[in-house]
Amino acid sequence: MSVQTSLARALGESDRASDIVEFSTVVVTRDKQLRNVDHSMFQQKAEAEFRSKVLPSFEEIRAGGSWC
Repeated sequence: MSVQTSLARALGESDRASDIVEFSTVVVTRDKQLRNVDHSMFQQKAEAEFRSKVLPSFEEIRAGGSWC
């Protein structure tokens, strides 16, 4: 599998994650797999996904919403 294919799969998995647990699992697993190839790009894209998808959920909970 090529580096670009591995990176594309990892980014696709993080994009499809439906909650913080799934997102975290993808990031940790793929981070280890991509460590020696395109690690920095994966980390940057995962950070962007975290900011756009996960942080808003935390802000909603903090404002009095529920975890469900």
